[in-house]
Amino acid sequence: MVNYMLPSPTWSTIIDITIAFIPMAWISGKIAMKKLENKNRNEQETILNLKK
Repeated sequence: MVNYMLPSPTWSTIIDITIAFIPMAWISGKIAMKKLENKNRNEQETILNLKK
C-alpha cells in the first residue's frame, strides 16, 4: 500500500513485493498448517481416549 501512497519506481515495488510479502505469506502458511495438523491430531487422540 505504501508503494501507491509514496511515489517510487516500478522496480522498487516489484522487489518489495517479492522479497517481503511473498516469503512472509509462505512462512505464515507453513505455521498455520502446522497448528492445524496439531489441533486435528489432538482432537483425534481425545476421541480415541473417550472411546476407551
